Amino acid sequence: MSEITKLEGGRAAYAYKAVKDVFEKNKNHSKEYKSLVRKIGSMIQTNGLGAALAFMYAKNKDHHQLLNKHLSNWLTKESSLFKLLLNDEKLVEQVIKLDSDTYRACTVEVLALVVWLKRFAEGMIES
Repeated sequence: MSEITKLEGGRAAYAYKAVKDVFEKNKNHSKEYKSLVRKIGSMIQTNGLGAALAFMYAKNKDHHQLLNKHLSNWLTKESSLFKLLLNDEKLVEQVIKLDSDTYRACTVEVLALVVWLKRFAEGMIES
């Protein structure tokens, strides 16, 4: 099994668990979470990862915090690419300090994860 296949499978498994937790433990915020997950990919592509994270940080509603937590946990703990990238600072604070190559790589990784989050949110969370 290639490293890319392992990473993609890891993203899928992580996204499934994250969305399942939203569906089971945060039902009152699940529809808003689903809506945000649907929008965040295009927001990142249009405005950049830093701006999208700053938007979620500024909104600070439960569904924004949930998605931010999922992205942060993936980048800091789950993804083998970025485990050492972040520390105790907020995700947005770290991302805006990255050099351009790492910023682009981080953006690609987040977008890849968001694809899985969106798939599972659309499947598990009712409209």
